[in-house]
Amino acid sequence: MKRFLLLAILSFCLEHVKGQSTPACALYRSLEPGYNQQTKDSLEAFTKELISHHPTDHAARSTSYVVPVVFHIIHDGGSELLSDSVISVELSHLNEYFSASNPELSAVAYPFDTLIGNAQIEFRLAQKDPNGNCTNGIDRIYTQATYVGDDYTRINDWPRDKYLNIWLSKALYYDASYYGTLGYAFDPPVVDAAPAIDGLMLKSLMAGTNNPYLRNLSAHMAGHWLNLLHLESVCTDTINDYVADTPPMSYVNSACDTSQSICNPTVRENVQNIMTSGTCHYMFTKGQTERMWATLNAPTAQRNNISLQANLAATGTDVPNPVSCAVPIADFTSSARYICISTPVTFTDASYNAAVSSRTWTFPADATANTTSGKIATVSFALPGWHQISLQVSNANGSDQAIKTIVYVTDGYQLPTPLFEGFEHGATAQSPWQAINYDNNSTAFNLSTAGGHQSQSCFKLNQIDASYEGDVDILASPPLDLSTLDSTNATFSFDYSYATADPNHANDSSAQISLWVSSDCGSTWHYLYKISGQSIFNAGVQTTPYVMDPGQNWQTVTVEIPSAYRIPGINFEIRAKSGTKTNNLYIDNINIGQSTLGISLLQTRVNTMSITPNPAAHSADLLVSTNSDIRGSVVILDMEGRIVQNVYAGILPAVDKHLALRTDLLSSGVYTVQLTDGITALNRKLVKF
Repeated sequence: MKRFLLLAILSFCLEHVKGQSTPACALYRSLEPGYNQQTKDSLEAFTKELISHHPTDHAARSTSYVVPVVFHIIHDGGSELLSDSVISVELSHLNEYFSASNPELSAVAYPFDTLIGNAQIEFRLAQKDPNGNCTNGIDRIYTQATYVGDDYTRINDWPRDKYLNIWLSKALYYDASYYGTLGYAFDPPVVDAAPAIDGLMLKSLMAGTNNPYLRNLSAHMAGHWLNLLHLESVCTDTINDYVADTPPMSYVNSACDTSQSICNPTVRENVQNIMTSGTCHYMFTKGQTERMWATLNAPTAQRNNISLQANLAATGTDVPNPVSCAVPIADFTSSARYICISTPVTFTDASYNAAVSSRTWTFPADATANTTSGKIATVSFALPGWHQISLQVSNANGSDQAIKTIVYVTDGYQLPTPLFEGFEHGATAQSPWQAINYDNNSTAFNLSTAGGHQSQSCFKLNQIDASYEGDVDILASPPLDLSTLDSTNATFSFDYSYATADPNHANDSSAQISLWVSSDCGSTWHYLYKISGQSIFNAGVQTTPYVMDPGQNWQTVTVEIPSAYRIPGINFEIRAKSGTKTNNLYIDNINIGQSTLGISLLQTRVNTMSITPNPAAHSADLLVSTNSDIRGSVVILDMEGRIVQNVYAGILPAVDKHLALRTDLLSSGVYTVQLTDGITALNRKLVKF
């Protein structure tokens, strides 16, 4: 979603990389959120005045400008989870270009070999964070935002008057490929009134690379941060880069021809400039370095504070290569969130803030390994349910621990189909449907008993609280046996009600609801269906938190289940992705195989149906709480659907009723406790030790 009214989009293209043109940079000049012409004019006047009084001898500067830097690595545990060593290489490359020590300079052609500018700007990793705590200047954030990569995923920005924020993300604008936009930045006038988006956004794949076409990308973006513009324009130079020693040029040809003189046949063009769109980005000119110095002395976007001695002391960057006092902050990733018993899952140490010298993983007693110390730990679990994992990391300065409950293990017990699920069974813990919250944030599916579609309960996703566009949450099904379905009834349907809080993007939102299927217990998932665009918000625009109406603004989605999945052991996921200012989403009445069960008043009459203890050894208690009298029966079924125990028959009054389950008469295994009124059945799983 573009959030800016663009005056111009200036493209920086790496041509013929891998045989294709690669647009690498987008620099937005906009009216929103902070750009205005007066700010730009003021900065240009300041720059012109400072340069006019600056010594022409570039060797006159005795010290470098130091810029404190923090790298924010936005990751999901994949290849975009960059190591400290990769960041060190990337920072080294950046400093080469700003100290005129990069290896390509010997190839700069006449006459620009005499105009090479040494910017004398040194970027140093912050040694103190905004709260004064010790750090190594590297921040890792475990989030689905890495697949988005836009202004709303510039997460955890540090004060821009103290640090240059650099975000590294797997994707930019939802594109994770080698091509497309590889990075973007805003010049100071654009972000003067918008500090949260001030800094560099880069694709993680280009960090630390020695690819000659990419190793200078961060230098190009930092040039924009220091108010350098692209050199290319039309030959009349209507788009001015305001630098005297960079002649007008229209483009850089694919061969990077250093004799190019398109705009003026007698004047060669600076095709090897870092701020062009060619493939040979080697140099800044002396005029460009003067412009960057002026920016670091100007108040626009608070650039004049960042290199002051007081700020260098506050950020711990006043001396090079200090002895770090930083303690690692523990964090880890998981290769899966929903698995079966005995299925291996891999956990990876994603700690940050300081180097880790030792670590200890701790897993539940049912794991194949209870403790281990490697950076990567692979285990499986023998018991169903949510599992808690902890990681303790330490170095000479101290230690930290992360404890997460992020993996759900299903026992593989398959519910038969056709199946109707109206979520009319009390607490979330009693539901076989599981809410998967990838970011472990406040936006998540939760069972709501405040009403549903013509019923008392449904699942609610509080997307109005989503902190960025692209936050993904999942409602995962239990394992299902679809082998009884055929072409006449092989469908998956659900009802939903959805609103947006953004009237400006009600018709072009990136919000999405999709259905996915797995035949290997969640190891791999396959896309079946999605709904997005202007038709997704069936409840329209609601600027306050959306509360669904049981009888209005509901829509039924029906998806055909391919024949390849009409087998035992199938799982489904309903995935919801937030858009700009999306509001709350409600899901109800999931129907797999066109079941007629549940489409009666039984589910609306039963408030609670729970079994304790469960698993059980000798006996268990079945609690049935209803809001009206029900005539029905309760039985226990084995896995073949045969009745193995008659528990009750008669009227269940509108009070809490406790029924004894004689589990001492059952063999060890998994059973179904079924309440039926002759039309509808409610089932609960019972495990006998």
